[in-house]
Amino acid sequence: RRPASRHAAGGRERGEGLRGSEVVAGRVSRGSARVGMARAMARRVLVAAVLAAAAAGAAAQRCLPSYMCVADFVLGGNKYDFDFSGLCRDTPEEGDYIINDDSGHTYNINICGNAAQNCLPQSYTEVYEFGVAVQTWGQAPNCTAQNMCTDPVTQAPVCCTKDCEVLGVNAPIWSLLDPTNPVTGGVRMSHHSSPATENDPFWCPLNPATGAKYRRKVNYDIMCDPQVPGLKLNSVSVNTTDTCEFTVSMSAYAACACQPNCDGKTCGDDGCGNTCGYCSIGAVCTQDNCCERKCHNKNCGDDGCGGMCGVCPEQTTCNEEHGICLLPNFTPQGSWTGGDPAGHGGGDGGEWAGFFFFGMILTFAGIGAGYYYRRNGLPEMCRRKGAPRYQGVTGGSSAGASTYGSVTVE
Repeated sequence: RRPASRHAAGGRERGEGLRGSEVVAGRVSRGSARVGMARAMARRVLVAAVLAAAAAGAAAQRCLPSYMCVADFVLGGNKYDFDFSGLCRDTPEEGDYIINDDSGHTYNINICGNAAQNCLPQSYTEVYEFGVAVQTWGQAPNCTAQNMCTDPVTQAPVCCTKDCEVLGVNAPIWSLLDPTNPVTGGVRMSHHSSPATENDPFWCPLNPATGAKYRRKVNYDIMCDPQVPGLKLNSVSVNTTDTCEFTVSMSAYAACACQPNCDGKTCGDDGCGNTCGYCSIGAVCTQDNCCERKCHNKNCGDDGCGGMCGVCPEQTTCNEEHGICLLPNFTPQGSWTGGDPAGHGGGDGGEWAGFFFFGMILTFAGIGAGYYYRRNGLPEMCRRKGAPRYQGVTGGSSAGASTYGSVTVE
């Protein structure tokens, strides 16, 4: 970042480049004039290219990833979230946040991203060219071809800046300004930079504990102000002990934390995007409280918590009393003792009459068969060992027997 080729500039000052202005017979030679014009044009093209490169660099993305601009603190079982990503200025049109102190210093700063202002002084070097906060003072040297600095990345000649220091870089370190009042007490964002280089005349004081120079540091103290939708810069101050630590006081609505509200709640939203609690397995959160679902041995119907135990397949309906899915005209056993109660899906009167007569036929057939075999004896096949034995009975059952009408098969 030192000035580009001071020796070359000195050579021109000593007259090594006079060919562009030779005088022949009291007039400037045409060839020399052309050379001078070409050099002037080259200088103008060079300066234009430098300015274009600077503009392209300023248009680059400057904001950190949004997750690096979110802080959360857990106090007393409550979680307090802060999101400052919306305050980052990312385009040349937005520019930097700028504030001045009483000593004539200007501070170009950004929130969760680098400032557009770079730091490339002419007379000394800096470790960083860009940072979240850049302090400048004085006047920048003229941007001419003979008075350029060197870009540390591309090694191309670029315009020098005012004298400057980069006060902070990288992601912030978070803390609460008032841990007893996380809602409106404010938030501090701290950024560290590097110690001054060996040829930087603006050194930081020595740390008595280590003997090393302090690193530059900038603090953003952001107070809660619901009336400031963006960011308001209030003042800038310097640490009286460490003159390389700066604090910028600001105000923003983003520094106001949400107050969780879980009174009378066992679950559900706390009003700040978090939860008041979780329900046990088998329970659901209904109206901010846990409800035990009543779905034992049920595959459909109301679960007692405002939901359903399940949905029946097509061409079936849910029997709400039993919580089961049934085909049309089918009624579960034990649902009634006679007739067809409304809503149970049983058969009509004709169907029940048919069942009655069929049962009577089976009964009389069983009685007749029993009477016949008692008079004439069992068929030969029935006398074999292990063959089934029929009894003509009028009803009832015995252990291990199943009754079909009035005929019992043992």
